[in-house]
Amino acid sequence: MKKFISSIISAALLTASLTAITANAEDKLTKEKFLDLVVSETEDFSDGGVIYGKDLKYDAIETEDGGYQLIVYGIKQEYYTPNISVSDEGMKCNFEDYSCAKVAAFYSGVEMQITPATNGNGAADFSFDAVCYVENVLPGFASPAESIVEASLDMPYDVAQYIYPEITAGDTDGDGSITSSDASNVLLAYAYSSTGKKLTLNMTQFDYNNDGIINSADSSAILEKYAELSTGK
Repeated sequence: MKKFISSIISAALLTASLTAITANAEDKLTKEKFLDLVVSETEDFSDGGVIYGKDLKYDAIETEDGGYQLIVYGIKQEYYTPNISVSDEGMKCNFEDYSCAKVAAFYSGVEMQITPATNGNGAADFSFDAVCYVENVLPGFASPAESIVEASLDMPYDVAQYIYPEITAGDTDGDGSITSSDASNVLLAYAYSSTGKKLTLNMTQFDYNNDGIINSADSSAILEKYAELSTGK
């Protein structure tokens, strides 16, 4: 698939189209167009993309300035060394056409700023952020957060969908089973929200009774399910 090139932007300013928005609604950068531009389908980046990985998954979140933040997820643990990097087998970046600025250590949830290597119109104006998530590894600075609840305090979107390969009702820690720790996570979320903290949690995981809110009733229901599974009744 060929990369999308807007008819109003010349080939010389291809990278500029990452965040270019015009008054014409037809030319507005969409999530699909953005992903088509920045995701590479070839390992040698001959299609001009930024990030490549055969197992990677991608999403994009619109920013306040009309651009997008790239979400890179599905990074396998086998390709990941905490606080160091993701190996070339897991993810490659196009450093010839783009520069990548990130913190010294790589961790799940790390944010990188990607900018065209050369741009006569001011490269910073056309940069975008990419956040990388490793499967089953909670995000956090230098070390993972203690729980998905604490991780959600710093994220304006549902993180669980990017780190857990499967989302199961009541399994709030993503370990594949219903236990008392899942109920504890719900109580922690309830405590935070009761004090005015804003949380963006996966409702499938946390709203176990499907009433649209996360509270102690969900914790009790999860404990009941845990007891049922533990006794085989």
